[in-house]
Amino acid sequence: MKPVVRLVGEDAEVRAIGREAVQALQRGAGASDLFAALRDLHRHRRQLVATRAPSRPAARAVVQGNRAAGPARAWRAIWSTLVVAGLLAALVLVVEFGPADRKNAFSEPRESAAIALVAGLAAGLLLLVVALVPVPDARSGAVGGLGAVLIALIAAGILVYRLVVGASDRRGFTGADLRWWIPMAGVVVLLLIAVALRCDLARRRGRPAPVARTSAPRPDDGLRELRRTAERLAATKLTAEVRQDWQKRLERLADKGWPAATIAQAKAMTPAAWLAWLSYDGEIEVRSVLPRA
Repeated sequence: MKPVVRLVGEDAEVRAIGREAVQALQRGAGASDLFAALRDLHRHRRQLVATRAPSRPAARAVVQGNRAAGPARAWRAIWSTLVVAGLLAALVLVVEFGPADRKNAFSEPRESAAIALVAGLAAGLLLLVVALVPVPDARSGAVGGLGAVLIALIAAGILVYRLVVGASDRRGFTGADLRWWIPMAGVVVLLLIAVALRCDLARRRGRPAPVARTSAPRPDDGLRELRRTAERLAATKLTAEVRQDWQKRLERLADKGWPAATIAQAKAMTPAAWLAWLSYDGEIEVRSVLPRA
């Protein structure tokens, strides 16, 4: 396709020369059909320009969205801190009562029980808050839910182990230690499950819906078609009488002191070409130029 022709001059000058082009074209045949095609071109071009230009409400919504991003980031950071602290506290609660291994072979049962008690209280409080407050977004829900599931599996495994062996292993715990630890660990496991379910729900809600493939035309296709229409109308064949009248009208405007660049461009074009690219512009209103149907 040929480059788009941008008419030189102020809008009022471009429209005035357009009215001279209309007067010249009316001396030839087929002017009414040409004017109708130009009106259609202008209407479709205006619609395309309007759909591409950002509206004020849309721009305002972007600004408001940027302002709301700050509090959203702050809440995401707070929620993540609560989740991480709650999961770590739950992990400490159950690990302190885990089976004997190299890491805890020399740990005192009283110290482990004291640490587990504090961690269990913190885990219960933090996980209860996380289970009640809203999840910031789908991504946070996915990460938090995965962490809650992993810790829940570890906690459930150690809880089952203690239910089976009780205090009879080498750790040296007593029945009194297990009487408070087992209920606390069970409550923490339930809270971990609640957090995981809450996070999974947020993740599912935030998942984008599948986009159906359609054969709808792209905006570029519409623009390309309008440019072809403008080129076709600009190449409309005119009689010698119409061309001569057009040049005489431009000479009169030049004698009146109209801008030389605008007049020179108009002389290099036909009146049909001037009106075609005027109609294609899309931002210059041509209702005062083209005659009504």
